[in-house]
Amino acid sequence: MDTTTLIAVITALVGGLFGKEAWSYYKKRLDVKVKQKNASTNEENKLRDELKDLMETRINDCKKQLEDTIAKVQVLQSEKAEIQERLSQQDVKIALLTERLGNYSFKSRGKRKNISEE
Repeated sequence: MDTTTLIAVITALVGGLFGKEAWSYYKKRLDVKVKQKNASTNEENKLRDELKDLMETRINDCKKQLEDTIAKVQVLQSEKAEIQERLSQQDVKIALLTERLGNYSFKSRGKRKNISEE
């Protein structure tokens, strides 16, 4: 074996040994970066899910309040209709009583005597 062949064999062995180590190092770095990215993505997903749950809860609360308010408005509207009906009936009674009072003639029956006349 001449020296060039020997140098080529040694270079190949050294390159193969260091290449394997370099590839292992590079692979570990990539794995660490992927794990960090996955961890941050998982945290972001957890935060997103928490926010989603919170917003769904608030939306459901608002829907319930809206339903309650609609029910209260309907009750108040029915009460208003009843009161308006009673008021219109009272207006009719007042009109009839006013008419009767206008037709009524006040006549003295002589039961009361004026003190100054005596």
